[in-house]
Amino acid sequence: MANKVKKMIRMMASNGVEVVVEEVVAMQSQIIYHMVEDNCIKNFIPLKHLDFSLPNIEELKDFDNKFVNIDTNALYDCIMVANYLGMKDLIDLVCYKVKLRGNSSDF
Repeated sequence: MANKVKKMIRMMASNGVEVVVEEVVAMQSQIIYHMVEDNCIKNFIPLKHLDFSLPNIEELKDFDNKFVNIDTNALYDCIMVANYLGMKDLIDLVCYKVKLRGNSSDF
């Protein structure tokens, strides 16, 4: 079995931090997906409005918990936006919170 080389995407945050991620991860965003599909990426994707620092796993879990600690209507709005952007993991996170509250994630 041959080793499969993973395609990587370079992104540059506004604070100069370069982030390199697998293409499959970056393409969770439909905007980046279309940039890749339309061959619009030269050297890197500029993230002009984002300063970047890498959080640890506990910080990510804490962020997720705080992020979804909003009223139910805002959760539904978040699902709609995440769906529009094609961000499956965000949809899953928010739908999980909706179900924990005993609400339906169907609408």
